[in-house]
Amino acid sequence: GNTLRSLPETPFADLSSLRTMLLEDNALRTLPAGLFAGLDGLREVLSLEGNPGVPFPLAVELMRTDGDPWAPGPATVEARIASAAPFALRTALSATPAPSELVAAVEIDAGEASGTRFPVPAAQSVLRLQAGSVALPTLRCGESLCFRGFASVPGPVLTLYQLPPQPLPAPKLESLEVGNALRLPLASLIIQGEAGGLRWQASSLDESLATVRVVGDELVVEPEIGSEGTVDIVLTATDEDGLAATQRFKVEIDFYWPAHLATGWRGALIPSVTTPPATDGPQ
Repeated sequence: GNTLRSLPETPFADLSSLRTMLLEDNALRTLPAGLFAGLDGLREVLSLEGNPGVPFPLAVELMRTDGDPWAPGPATVEARIASAAPFALRTALSATPAPSELVAAVEIDAGEASGTRFPVPAAQSVLRLQAGSVALPTLRCGESLCFRGFASVPGPVLTLYQLPPQPLPAPKLESLEVGNALRLPLASLIIQGEAGGLRWQASSLDESLATVRVVGDELVVEPEIGSEGTVDIVLTATDEDGLAATQRFKVEIDFYWPAHLATGWRGALIPSVTTPPATDGPQ
């Protein structure tokens, strides 16, 4: 009942003798990272009831620990939880497709932010891993549960890949008449699979030279009349799972009355570290 709206990271770090934590009736909407770090002695009451963020989700996330998260397997994966575990967590591990040698469950000890680390064999194409819902404690303190204000939810999906994306050949030169546009079929930018399930966004980094938009199944680049120079085009494709790939390429515009000549290079949608390639189909 202290009207707390937020907490710093690791506010109670390593208070291993702490047995009871009452954060009831505050204004907390999220739990900070490391909230339960080092608190391996909580036994009597841990309650977050009466906060607008209740029930606070507890989800075990699987993180790759052996370098580039988008590199082809095999891989080493670890179970983690951002807030640290308020009590011992254990959950089943699912995989699609399911390798026979994969561990069946992962665990994180109370007060720890990471737990089970395990190897994953190389995927045949794409391998999806997910930690399921954790079991909430049923221990009772009087008439109420000792641990209150939590909800158990499955963790996010971790996707592992067999091969990195491959480049596409450069396009042919295109001649443009004044007022016309360079039209590139979006399907021509896909290495394999269909483009129909992707959401596309495009932008020109210098609209005084050219504007760009997605129209139907085409990327349309329109030079401004009288313009000359090189413009960068940024194109992003996002699949239904929220994975994205971004490609940045240049289009050169030369002004010849009464025509423009626009040339550009395009290749595969090569991802950066923060924008993984689309999976299960279009790449």
